[in-house]
Amino acid sequence: MQLERIQNPTLYNQFQAQKKKVADRMANSGSQLPVTLELFHGTQGNICPNIYKDGFDRSHAGRNGKTSFCRSV
Repeated sequence: MQLERIQNPTLYNQFQAQKKKVADRMANSGSQLPVTLELFHGTQGNICPNIYKDGFDRSHAGRNGKTSFCRSV
C-alpha cells in the first residue's frame, strides 16, 4: 500500500497567496480566529472534535442520511 499526494501546483500557490493575504488582514485587525478550517461534509459540528481525537470511523457513514458508498468501503 502506498499513499500519494496529487496536487495542482498552480491552484495550490494561488490558495497559499490568498491565505497569506487573509492572514495578514486578520492579524492587522487583531483577530485571533484561524485562517483556515477543516470541514467534514455532512458532519455535525459537535462531532468534529471526536474525529480529531479518534480518527474517522467509516462504520458511521450514512448514519444521518444517505451515503454514496456501501458499508464495506
